[in-house]
Amino acid sequence: MKQMKRLGVLICMLFSMLLIALPAYAADCDASEQYVQIKNKETNRLMFSPGPIFEGNPGDEGGWLNSPELVGADANYYERARWYLVENGDAYMLKNKETNRLAFSTGPIFDGDPGDEGGWLDSPALVGADANYYNRAQWYLVENGDAYMFKNKETNRLAFSTGPIFDGDPGDEGGWLDSPVLVGADANYYNRAQWYITGPGACILE
Repeated sequence: MKQMKRLGVLICMLFSMLLIALPAYAADCDASEQYVQIKNKETNRLMFSPGPIFEGNPGDEGGWLNSPELVGADANYYERARWYLVENGDAYMLKNKETNRLAFSTGPIFDGDPGDEGGWLDSPALVGADANYYNRAQWYLVENGDAYMFKNKETNRLAFSTGPIFDGDPGDEGGWLDSPVLVGADANYYNRAQWYITGPGACILE
């Protein structure tokens, strides 16, 4: 009987220690300081930031018209496929670890029903902007099965991976110059708006 009581006390102590440890782990999870990689579920391509590294203050470039287009690369060349998830109000900004540019949704605001545009061929490109102009660099993370969709707060468009499916080894394409552009689509055609989020910064999703 005494052994049973001792066992019960021990179990209660271990459970209490576990509860104490959990908040400590959550406090260590700062996605704005820990990168993620964002890989498309269908095309196997990584969200990638081309163009020059931005080293100024947000807004120095005066807009996004000359911002470099984001692409879906086959590998993490020069750390340009790594991103910080920066919490911003009720949404997130995606800031590239290497270029310091924000994933940004160009083009008209979409206010119809998913699929109204009939495809992604005329969908506006996503670019890497130097600032969050008009909230177009803010994204809602929408859980979708085992992956996530990134829905732009301002344009209502989904981050979408165009181009051929990549089924080789990382680096087979030899760079990103011919990588297909990412666009802001009105719907999740063929699961190309679904993304896996991995890396130490993904702890915020747990």
